[in-house]
Amino acid sequence: MTTEAQATGPRQSTSAPVTGSRRAGRVLHAILVLCTAGSTAAHAWIALTGGHGPGFSLVMAVMSVMCLPCVLGLVRSPHSTGPVRMVLAMSLLMVLLHLLAITLGTCVTATHHLHPLSVPAPEASVDHVSGGGHLALMVPLVVLELVVAALASCRLRPSSCSSSS
Repeated sequence: MTTEAQATGPRQSTSAPVTGSRRAGRVLHAILVLCTAGSTAAHAWIALTGGHGPGFSLVMAVMSVMCLPCVLGLVRSPHSTGPVRMVLAMSLLMVLLHLLAITLGTCVTATHHLHPLSVPAPEASVDHVSGGGHLALMVPLVVLELVVAALASCRLRPSSCSSSS
C-alpha cells in the first residue's frame, strides 16, 4: 500500500522541471508563431512591392495566403501538434520551392546574360547573377523558412532540442 506522502512526493520533486519545460514550450511556441507570421508578412511585402513583375508578385501573394492558415492554426491551438506539423511541412516545401526558384532563376540569367569574357560593373553583376535582385529576395526567405522548420521541429520534439547539462 502506498501512503499519501509517497504518492505526492515524486510529483512535488518533478513539478519544477515541468513548469520550466512548459514555460520553455510557451516561449518556443511564441517564437514559432512570430517567425511564421514574419514569413507571411515577408511574402506579402514582396508581393506588394512588385519589383519583378506581375507573375512573380502573384506567386508571392499566393505563398503569403498559403501561410495564413498555419499562423491562425498556431494561434488558435497552441497545445495541438497538428498546426505545428503543418508549419513544418509547409516551411520545408517553401524552402524547396525557393531553392528551385533560385536555381532556375540563376541558371536562366547566367546563361542568357552573363558573358564570361567580359567583366561587368559590380552592380551589373549582381543583376545578371541574381535576376535583378531575385537572389537577394529569395535567400533571406530560405533562411527564415529554415528557422521556422527548425522551431517547428523543436516544438514537436522538445527533448531533442533542449540543452543537456
